Amino acid sequence: MNDNKITFVVYKTDDEKSKSLIETLGEITIPNGYESNVLVVNGGDISDKYQIYNKIIEINDSKYKIYLNENIELLSKDFLTDILDIFNSDESIGIIGFSGAIKLSTHGISLKSEKRCGKIYTGDSKELVDWSKSETEEKYQEVETVDNFFIATQYDIKWRDDLFIDDIFGETAQCLEFKRKGYKSVVVNQAEPVIWYKENSFGVEAKDKEKFLDEYSKDLFPSVLILIPTFNRPKYFQNALESALNQSYKNLDIVISDNSPNEDTKELIQPYLEKNKHIKYFYHHEFDANDNWNFLRQYQKNDTEHEFVNWLMDDDAFLPNKIEIMMEAMLNNPDVSLVTSARNFIDGEGNYIKSYEWLDNVVKIAGEEIGKKLLMTYHNYVGEPTTVLIRKSCLRDGDLCWNDDENGFFAYIDISTWLQLLSKGNMIWINEPLSMFRIHEDQATFWAQTKIRFNIEWLKLLLCAWNKKIFLKTEEDLRETLLIWFTVTVKHTLWLTYDNDYQSKDLNELKKLLSEVSKALISNNYKIKHKIISKSLIEGAEEKKFVTVSQF
Repeated sequence: MNDNKITFVVYKTDDEKSKSLIETLGEITIPNGYESNVLVVNGGDISDKYQIYNKIIEINDSKYKIYLNENIELLSKDFLTDILDIFNSDESIGIIGFSGAIKLSTHGISLKSEKRCGKIYTGDSKELVDWSKSETEEKYQEVETVDNFFIATQYDIKWRDDLFIDDIFGETAQCLEFKRKGYKSVVVNQAEPVIWYKENSFGVEAKDKEKFLDEYSKDLFPSVLILIPTFNRPKYFQNALESALNQSYKNLDIVISDNSPNEDTKELIQPYLEKNKHIKYFYHHEFDANDNWNFLRQYQKNDTEHEFVNWLMDDDAFLPNKIEIMMEAMLNNPDVSLVTSARNFIDGEGNYIKSYEWLDNVVKIAGEEIGKKLLMTYHNYVGEPTTVLIRKSCLRDGDLCWNDDENGFFAYIDISTWLQLLSKGNMIWINEPLSMFRIHEDQATFWAQTKIRFNIEWLKLLLCAWNKKIFLKTEEDLRETLLIWFTVTVKHTLWLTYDNDYQSKDLNELKKLLSEVSKALISNNYKIKHKIISKSLIEGAEEKKFVTVSQF
């Protein structure tokens, strides 16, 4: 190996495009004591660029090799001095470039990553693109990957010609191969750009993206835990499971708890378990719904490998890029405790019904603000369990829920969990449907007793917020939320009582709570009026009772 030799490598596919670059290479200033040469490789559509690079590594004795994109022009004659100074200052630096991704985004594309540095000119108009946030006296910035315009190396490490032929992911992969060997990649801090990239766009092959993420996701991104409770609906479950397996975000672990009375789901999942080592399946035919849910709650609580969690109900589904998009938001916003999004509603057969779209752009909202809004409007702006990606460290002891008495199955366990998360961090809303919520007759939401529990448990959430002085901090806040709870509860639940004559422990508890809230409102100068509508006005009902509340 010749420690004082530099080789420039140009992979040429177009004579006209590469002409300017090759001419300027002859004008580069070579520092004293060094020698250089230029290798122009004639490539083409069927050429294997990275096999050629590996052949050069075998036969070329230069310590320093600089791989150049044919579409660039070098605007400085003296950049080699800076390159060599940086290499000589730190033997752990393996790759140097002039732009790159400080943190590679979850889609794996260096040039489209959010956290970047460096400067280049682009296009015919020579437009400046500056990713540097501020001027610095440091000579370089450590990055995860450098862009494929210019890659200088001081060590020979094999290119991944087994994965890529000629694509930007090959250069990105090379930076990660250096990282696997313990070497850093850095970007030179420049006063003026050294690189002029003469194109305006950057092509990306989807198949190469898939290969790249399959190989390097575990090196780059945290693992996300997907929890799926399922009960006796294998068709829906299979759709849910495949939606998790087909995520563009590749670093996932899936845990399933099944309390079906038969083994249909157990038999269905066997081929998936054989193919996917990152799936864990537990079968508990003796469990009831509470046991099944709480088994996964306990699994999540005891799990020490995953910081990010997404529950997936067995009748719902993820859209393919859900976790990728949400994890990008999480990783770039450490103050965020949950990420949610628009979602599509589908029927029992999977047909589209409508979309839930609250805001029309991507927004970060203060946890305090959205928690208060949620409670004071009696509306779940955050979404169902399938919709939301959780930062586990913001949960209480890594468990779901907020109240101290929520040890069993809880009607509003999702809302309670959102409130806990919002008390510890902020929320990001993404205005793109990323999951599908299935509406069908077997849902617990449609059970009469569940509706009654909803109203009881919502009041518990209000009182918990008031007692903790989180979200509801003034008596005015409390009175307003109680008023909304009272009016919504009477309209939604007493109808059900009159129609079905439904009697239960839950109903008696609800009646007691309504009486107590009525007294509280009356003592605060509210008056309550009842109005009964006869059967002739509402088909199928013996009578309906409306309650209106107004202030004196």
